[in-house]
Amino acid sequence: MKMKSTGKQVLVKSSGKKRKLQAAELLQEISKRAYLNFENSGRVNGNDLVHWYAAETEVIGENK
Repeated sequence: MKMKSTGKQVLVKSSGKKRKLQAAELLQEISKRAYLNFENSGRVNGNDLVHWYAAETEVIGENK
């Protein structure tokens, strides 16, 4: 699935320093985290939204 870049930027903390991330990069990070949550839960299907929302909370919370 291709994502269209909106050009929006967000601040993300990386190794103690903040840098601006494109929205597409943020979505990619959330996607990776959601997949890790899926794997860590035993790869049980049907909880995709739970994993996605948890990943959003984690990624955004870490980077405030």
